Amino acid sequence: MQLDVSFRYSFCGVRSGYVEEPNLLDYVKSLLKDWRRLPALLKQRKQANTVEPSRSPELAPPTEVSAQAPAIENQAVASQSSTAAVPSTQAEMPSPAPPSQAIGSEQMVSLPSRLARTERLALLSSLSCLIIALFAQASLEPPNPDALLGSLFYTIAAAVLLFSSLKSYLSLPSLPLPAEGESTFRIHLPAFAAALASAALAFLAFGGGDFNTLNLIIWGISIWLTARAFYPFSIFRLEWLTAVVEWWRRGVWQVRITRWNLLLFLTVLVLLFFRFYRLADVPPEMVSDHAEKLLDVADVLDGKWHIFYPRNTGREAFQMFLTAAMAELFGTGLSFLSLKLGTAIAGLVTLLYIYLLGKEIANPRVGLIAMTLAGVSYWLNVITRVGLRFSLYPLFVAPTLYYLIRALRRPNPKDFILCGLFLGLGLHGYSPFRIVPFVVVAAIALALLHQATPHSRRALIIGLMIVTIVSLIVFLPLLRYTLQNPEIVFYRGLTRFGDLEKPLDRPALQIFFENLWKASMMFFWNNGSVWVVSIPGRPALSVVSAALFFIGALLALLRYLRRFEWVDLFLLVSIPMLMLPSILSLAFPDENPILNRTSGAIIPVFLLAALGLE
Repeated sequence: MQLDVSFRYSFCGVRSGYVEEPNLLDYVKSLLKDWRRLPALLKQRKQANTVEPSRSPELAPPTEVSAQAPAIENQAVASQSSTAAVPSTQAEMPSPAPPSQAIGSEQMVSLPSRLARTERLALLSSLSCLIIALFAQASLEPPNPDALLGSLFYTIAAAVLLFSSLKSYLSLPSLPLPAEGESTFRIHLPAFAAALASAALAFLAFGGGDFNTLNLIIWGISIWLTARAFYPFSIFRLEWLTAVVEWWRRGVWQVRITRWNLLLFLTVLVLLFFRFYRLADVPPEMVSDHAEKLLDVADVLDGKWHIFYPRNTGREAFQMFLTAAMAELFGTGLSFLSLKLGTAIAGLVTLLYIYLLGKEIANPRVGLIAMTLAGVSYWLNVITRVGLRFSLYPLFVAPTLYYLIRALRRPNPKDFILCGLFLGLGLHGYSPFRIVPFVVVAAIALALLHQATPHSRRALIIGLMIVTIVSLIVFLPLLRYTLQNPEIVFYRGLTRFGDLEKPLDRPALQIFFENLWKASMMFFWNNGSVWVVSIPGRPALSVVSAALFFIGALLALLRYLRRFEWVDLFLLVSIPMLMLPSILSLAFPDENPILNRTSGAIIPVFLLAALGLE
């Protein structure tokens, strides 16, 4: 007991007649003496440090031990007749704070201020860049566009954006990790052999130039066998039907409403409004092309299922069958409304895949922004409401690019097959889609150049083979017709590209670069003078979309120069490639730019605009 009292005196720094500084061993002994109180003491110690983090804690015992010291001290002083007075400055002398603790406290104080400064600069730079870009585009709007002022403002916006990007104040969202999936490439030789045999039979059966029950069945079997040869699925596998039955038998259904689901629902309502509001009245009248289309639709309804309709310089068959389905399904008959219903629904499917593409290259928020910007845009609304086959171009570009980018980011047979399926279907839609196979090859080439391992390169080459085979099988009917009648299929394209209808008025290379420049400026300056599919003299994008597209495109370029992400480069390169059907109008350069032949670029343009807003 005496040892304990003597220890407590020593630990408090007061002992009869002298002052003694405690050492580390004394502190450990004081904690272990009453070990049952140790958790509570440590907890109080932690709370004390939390309240005063900037102060260096004195080397003192926990609270309960310190509270007992005055009583013991008074008892010892009373038993002795003379006790030296201890100065308070010595009795309560604090220990100096360790250097590391002082540095840590300084970091805790300065780090929030540095973060706040960075956030303020990021907010200032982003808002200033956006505002300057909006002023730039507003100065380019009709009726009094000022090219010099707009160029100056866009140059300033680019300088601010470059500075902010170099300082890491602004950056694009990172590419998400690829989704898990089957990445093993196998080939089922019996199915592949049967697919080739049935494709050969279908090729022969399509020799008459028309669809019929027999060649459609053989063609469908060849498509299914081709997909089965590369991907192990079963036509009799009905897990989805079992899940639906179980869901129905459950009896109690729960609807989960979140802010995101509500926002998505409201966005869909807005997009439906833009697609279908007063669709029968806007636009009000047909032109000669609509009359020619309705004559082709009448042939479909009369049982004349042509692979290619040669009327009016020739058209692919997809819109004719789509419009016939609308006429029968909605009871609208051979009318302008039937044409517009089909193209408006095609626009809705395009928006769905724009959303999925935004999720794939960034996040769901980017997908929602891209879908909304495209859905309310003047560009997409014009080509989907006009009732001609123009909307079929972005309709098939969007899923082709979606499954292609998914497959290239994580090679798997399923996405390569779906890419080939939509690539082949798109060739039955609108003739400018014929440039898309070159876009697909360009994407795979960029991915190959950026791949580091031989295994990944081999997977991409196998994927290119799968896309080629599947798309050729899907394209088979039109391929047979093209081989038999090349002059009919290629006539309209050759009249624009070459001198078949009109001689070129200046060197072809000069016209090409002039067309390329005008097409590149259509987003900000002039979308062309063809009144059937545009408002002549205005930009293809609105003030907001054009400014965001400028920001997103420049940020994508800067990120590619830093990280060499092939997706960034592909988004930029795909825009002029998808506009080539308009740029290559060498015999009729006044038809460039034009919204319908450039409409495939809607997908990367609004994805970049959404990235800019993000």
